[in-house]
Amino acid sequence: MKRTTIFLFTLLFLLTKSFSQEDTAQVLRTILPLKVTNIEAIVVNKNVQLLWTVSSNEDARNFEVERADGGGEYIKIGGRLSTGNTGEASYEFVDAMPRKNVSFAYRVKINGKDGTTILSELCFARVGEEAIQCRLKQNPVRNSIEAEVVSTEAGNIQVSIFTSYGQKVLSEVAKLTTGVNYLSFSSQNLLPGIHRLVLERGSERKVISFVKE
Repeated sequence: MKRTTIFLFTLLFLLTKSFSQEDTAQVLRTILPLKVTNIEAIVVNKNVQLLWTVSSNEDARNFEVERADGGGEYIKIGGRLSTGNTGEASYEFVDAMPRKNVSFAYRVKINGKDGTTILSELCFARVGEEAIQCRLKQNPVRNSIEAEVVSTEAGNIQVSIFTSYGQKVLSEVAKLTTGVNYLSFSSQNLLPGIHRLVLERGSERKVISFVKE
């Protein structure tokens, strides 16, 4: 892996020294063709969030998000325009409130500027009955965050707090029992403003916004 990285950096250096920018871009397209390099589907608050990353983003015109259920045909449910940025780029799309207890398959179709179409690999998601429910006892909060969490099964849950800028300021694992659980976290070190409490277990993800006074 290390040798491969050194080789690529050396190749890029030689290309920039020996060729024009247009020639270099053409060679890089050959090395890193336009395609979806990563795709995943995450269940967030009864919605499915689709995240994907592409290489050679500058060659893409737009993206179509397609969904199929139970082996049925794929239908377009939305899309995104290419940002036009060069190199790798990331995108997201939210499938709002899909039917519960149905296993959906998702894929992204790239429409290239040259007229070609490229399909991503498949990813899957299922919105079932909520195994976790959460509410804050008070919002806004002052010195502590008091959460009431109802779980249909016992087990560990990942708890995180993010600022409005996406910075993670708390990360810990809490142990839940079946039924009602009470969790408490200090908020004294949080700056005033909007923050997000995120609970994650398996593919289920709960996001609750709150205000620190």
